[in-house]
Amino acid sequence: MSSQEKRLSDYGKNQGEAWILPFNAMTLNEDEIFVLDRLPPPSKHSFSCAGIVINVSLVSDQGGTTCALWSDIGEFPYTADCAKARAEGIAVLHGTRKLPSVRFCVAKKQRVCAFYESRVAGHVTLDALIVEILHFLQQSLPFVYLLKERVCTR
Repeated sequence: MSSQEKRLSDYGKNQGEAWILPFNAMTLNEDEIFVLDRLPPPSKHSFSCAGIVINVSLVSDQGGTTCALWSDIGEFPYTADCAKARAEGIAVLHGTRKLPSVRFCVAKKQRVCAFYESRVAGHVTLDALIVEILHFLQQSLPFVYLLKERVCTR
């Protein structure tokens, strides 16, 4: 990791920086999965990959640029609807907790989302943005496939 770039492995760590999610927006629930109060608004920049829409947000300030990517993967089943699928989903979400930069969480209305955020000194170039997108995809896609195939519904 270069000195010009700082990856944020835990959302809400630095309160004074520009964040796409508000400070302390994610919490752990009793199942030890991240829960988000509400989804951030869709970004002006988005693309589709692996059947999901990935939103890209760039927030610049005097210290650099925050690059945030997030996607809504699908609906997490309630226990009453399908207890087995929910248990598998919780197991997959527990497996994602060791990822270095991507956080999977469950938002209101049981929406499963993936978040990635990094801080780049100065303005972000197109090459740097592509690298950030590739980091997000490398870390999240295996779990996205598992969640979409076994757990989530649209």
